[in-house]
Amino acid sequence: MTNRTRRIDAVVFDMDGVIFDTEPVWLEAETELLARRGQVFPPALARRLMGVPGMQAMGMVAEHFQLTEPVEQLVEELNGIFHDLLTTKLTLMPGFLDRLADIENRELPVGVATSTERRLATQMLGRFDLLHRFRFVLTRDDVERGKPHPDIYHLAARRHDRPTAKTLVIEDSLAGMQAGKSAGCVVVGLRHPLTAGADFPHADLVIDHHADLGVDALLDQRS
Repeated sequence: MTNRTRRIDAVVFDMDGVIFDTEPVWLEAETELLARRGQVFPPALARRLMGVPGMQAMGMVAEHFQLTEPVEQLVEELNGIFHDLLTTKLTLMPGFLDRLADIENRELPVGVATSTERRLATQMLGRFDLLHRFRFVLTRDDVERGKPHPDIYHLAARRHDRPTAKTLVIEDSLAGMQAGKSAGCVVVGLRHPLTAGADFPHADLVIDHHADLGVDALLDQRS
């Protein structure tokens, strides 16, 4: 009888909106940044920016609102607002710790691939004593091209020493899901209030919470 191998050999989590419930915090920070300039931040633009690296996202904001300030200056101001909000508003996504423990119990290696800068990602993960639970943390500083380009997930698979086809990616943004799918990974799209009802065309599985049994089925599947 032929032994069947796991379909999934490694897992990679996005961070914002997957590990941490930060999308509402980013939205509040972006809303404040634009309010200081007499502008209103439309929800449709907020959804487009999810998962896009900071400089690129701010460039899109500046173009949309025809802001004349340097993008670097706007990013620095936004990060300052966000950092202030994090002191009281940083929380984990519901069910994340249970899902992480379940993956660890399956003895699958786990990593993080985020569009957030390394300094902030390390600070956030460290606050919840999570850094030691990941084999690696990849950030926008580790690749030349951020999501939706597949570079960060190709790099994640190499760090895991696993093929992308056997790497499960859990993402909440369209840009992140496109990056994972373009890399050849198995992609799970996690919905939350900001993306309720959104179409996730690049996801192999769409879930509304980390406890969804569909994830268990993927992790248990043999090939």
